Amino acid sequence: TLASFSSRGPRGFDSMMKPEITAPGVAIFAANMGSGKEGVSMSGTSMAAPHVAGIAALMKEAHPTWTNEQIKAAMMNTAVDLADPLSAEIPLQGAGRVDAFAAVTTDVIAIAESKLVSMNWGVIEVTKDTFTSVKTVTLRNFSDEKVTLDVGSYFTSDDAGATLTAGVETVTIPAHDKAKVEFTLDLDTTLLPIEYGEMEEYYGYLTFNGQDANLRVPFYFVPRPFAEITE
Repeated sequence: TLASFSSRGPRGFDSMMKPEITAPGVAIFAANMGSGKEGVSMSGTSMAAPHVAGIAALMKEAHPTWTNEQIKAAMMNTAVDLADPLSAEIPLQGAGRVDAFAAVTTDVIAIAESKLVSMNWGVIEVTKDTFTSVKTVTLRNFSDEKVTLDVGSYFTSDDAGATLTAGVETVTIPAHDKAKVEFTLDLDTTLLPIEYGEMEEYYGYLTFNGQDANLRVPFYFVPRPFAEITE
């Protein structure tokens, strides 16, 4: 479950998805630096961040040629939902709770936005009744065999007025190669919920599932309908 003191997203200055991943961070007992053989119990990012950094180090040992972005993608693609459904919302858990074994053993990764891995529109300022945008996910296969995956998407938030559609139903990634999949976001702004004091945020996952891999990429956007007044 999520710690009561954990902050939620989105990122302040552009409403991109944050946090990006979740790790154990409450009452973790670990070595106390500079104390010799003593330990210390702490909570917060002081303990959650070392969990993720340690997994990244193990992944770098297992895959020395992988880039930082590829390691990050493997962790986010294979993360799992927190046990408490109320905590398993993307603005709270990000891609989910990091799964060390799944991250280090996956042979396929999926990246939407460079460096972020997730697919983001941030704040979408809409002045018309409809809005359409196309973004691309790049999949990479590090295995010696081609991989075929079913492509899909689903909202974990309210989806009123919004659809996110994959350009293909399946994708095949050749061995040691890449493939791309386009996703189209369509908004009917007349159907968007507008609640005073509430954020009109939408989020969910792009999915790539098959016998050889089960990956997901979180997406996030905040549509802001507004009117332009002219003379």
